[in-house]
Amino acid sequence: MNIKILKAAVAGLVLSVSGFANAGIIPFGIQSNVSQATLDGWGWSECHRSSYNANIAESSVTGACTGDYLMMGLWDFSLGAYGVLGAGETSTVTALTYDSYSSDNGGTTLNNFSNGLNFYRTANSGSWGFTTNTITELNSADILLFNGLQSQNGQVEVNLSTGLSFHTNSGNFTDGWAYNTTGSNFTSMSSGDQRVFFQYTQVPEPSTLAIFALGIMGLASRRLNKQ
Repeated sequence: MNIKILKAAVAGLVLSVSGFANAGIIPFGIQSNVSQATLDGWGWSECHRSSYNANIAESSVTGACTGDYLMMGLWDFSLGAYGVLGAGETSTVTALTYDSYSSDNGGTTLNNFSNGLNFYRTANSGSWGFTTNTITELNSADILLFNGLQSQNGQVEVNLSTGLSFHTNSGNFTDGWAYNTTGSNFTSMSSGDQRVFFQYTQVPEPSTLAIFALGIMGLASRRLNKQ
């Protein structure tokens, strides 16, 4: 290949790549009352949605949601918006942190943070969700989400818990439970509400791709010059 043609081809690639933008937004921490338009603007794709009381396998989420990041939340029918959303690295969001809610032992310190949220999931009876606190009180969902500071099973809550908790049992979602985004707006899941999961995979920035293309051009140029 003529070196001039090669340079022109790579230059075209660089220009075309520079027209793309990494439009995805990974929202930090707990998100509340998010409209569909706002979510669409973040660049995530939906990978699971089910009714609040549908008994459905958790594998329908873990099998379908394979992006780098996973966001879980609740479509609140009464709000006409996502009442709560929380995103983290998929491996963290899906990690099994407890055998069951009984293994939580009343106020267990949890350290499974990603993107400002502490995610938990039980392998057997219990729940799947996230909290902004460093402790959980699974019975079977995280009852520290009740309004105000809680004292459960001898564990005194120092900081208000906000987050989301879905009931699960032996690898299946079951009926309910609730979310709290302020510490004083405890909201139980009810008719019309839906569990939702979204995935997002990061793509290289245009500048990274451009540098890669220039590197290819440099290597090819050296090879051609030696011929």
